[in-house]
Amino acid sequence: IKGFLISIVVAYVVTGQVIITIVGGIIGSFVVANWITTSAIKKKKAIYDEQYTQVLNTIISSLQGGANPYQALEETITSLKNPARDIFIEIIRKNRTGTNYAEAIEIAAYETNWHDLHQLEMAFRLYDRTGSNLVQVCNHLLKSAYDRRADNKYVAATTASIRTTTIVLSILPFVIMAFMHFAAPEFANPLFNTTGGIIVLRII
Repeated sequence: IKGFLISIVVAYVVTGQVIITIVGGIIGSFVVANWITTSAIKKKKAIYDEQYTQVLNTIISSLQGGANPYQALEETITSLKNPARDIFIEIIRKNRTGTNYAEAIEIAAYETNWHDLHQLEMAFRLYDRTGSNLVQVCNHLLKSAYDRRADNKYVAATTASIRTTTIVLSILPFVIMAFMHFAAPEFANPLFNTTGGIIVLRII
């Protein structure tokens, strides 16, 4: 609905043509909806990345303090905020009802699309099967998480100007068309009312 309304307003401001506005609204609704969804997913992923390091830090501190893996998972709940807090409450609930904590973490990873939890699940699974040093494994995961965050920030910083340029160049033709529509309607009219103009508009 948001995508449809935004697209209709933009299409009418740019073209002033009812038919083009309706077509643009239908097509644009999918584009804007996809953009809104993608933005929400990226925002959620950024929160998960931030909270993943908090989870690992809490687990490491608890294990070093003498807690067992179950107690370490319980202690993460007190130090986390949502959405991670609710996820780990569900993990503990599943564990209390008979599900192995490695399997509970795996289920949570699939249900929430929090892919980093698969690494934590493997760490706990290794501990169960081989008795590996869980603190050492979690320390390695924590270092990898910090390295990945640093790499992502570097990529974001180096591509920021390119992304800004792309956005500006993508919007600019429509801004010019809207200006032409209001400043010189007779000049812009062929763009929206002739075969050649429609072809150019579709290419843009």
